[in-house]
Amino acid sequence: MVKGYLLSAFSSSRDLFAHDGRLIISHGGGKAESLHTKQGKIQTLEADDQLAGDKSVRALLNTYAVGRPVVLLIDDKYTLFPHNLAGDGYTYVVLGFYKIVHAWAEKQAATNSRGYVVRYKFAFQWCEAQGKPWWIDAGHSRGA
Repeated sequence: MVKGYLLSAFSSSRDLFAHDGRLIISHGGGKAESLHTKQGKIQTLEADDQLAGDKSVRALLNTYAVGRPVVLLIDDKYTLFPHNLAGDGYTYVVLGFYKIVHAWAEKQAATNSRGYVVRYKFAFQWCEAQGKPWWIDAGHSRGA
């Protein structure tokens, strides 16, 4: 089961922050292309397919199946958020409670040997019982 989910710098294609943040679509589960150091040399590891049985994907799918709300957090590198958190002096903020309302796998272009990877996407919907999202009328700036 997932209790919290961090949205950060590496949005993937078709990730979304819509309806004033009441609907967020994000990929989850890791296996993105990454840099690693081995014996003092930097190596690029290819992106790989996410599988339903992968630990983090499985946890998100289980949370979706039981309908348990998840706390979404973002950091100042999450580019889909419409305000400049770093400019306002914040590194991390809690958005609020969301329910996973849909989950699916889709192909996404990648620079690996096949030219694509399978990514799991999750649609998070704002839990209306908590009122209006705090950032809607908060007056935050988006400046650089």
